[in-house]
Amino acid sequence: MGWDEYIPQLMIQGVGDAAIFGKAGDCWAAHPQGNFKNIPNTDIVTVQGDRAKFLAEGVRLGNRKYTLIGVAVDKYTSLRLKSKSSEDDEQRYSAVIFLTKQMVTIVEAKDSSVTIPALLSVTSTIDYLFDRGY
Repeated sequence: MGWDEYIPQLMIQGVGDAAIFGKAGDCWAAHPQGNFKNIPNTDIVTVQGDRAKFLAEGVRLGNRKYTLIGVAVDKYTSLRLKSKSSEDDEQRYSAVIFLTKQMVTIVEAKDSSVTIPALLSVTSTIDYLFDRGY
């Protein structure tokens, strides 16, 4: 199965964008109409590294800047994010970054009504890939 075939499994109800990256930041697969496919390698490396810097400065994913609002560690790490808004009427989006042995997977809500618990419903796909060594 090619990496692109996992994107529809991540694009469940409520997910508006998804991408899978290698640990070095190379994009393995991304939603064709999404903006995650253009995330620079340095941003992917940043989310895996210095959490203090991540907490202080946030991270840019595609065309949105995110703040880290929670971390969960189980078989793999999930970073829970909320977008920063520059204007009062701008929607704030939720996103989750899953860090596994060999990959970084990002899912983003399709709109501001989708919460982080809804985004966590993609964990069956993440679990599947993790259990196969990724």
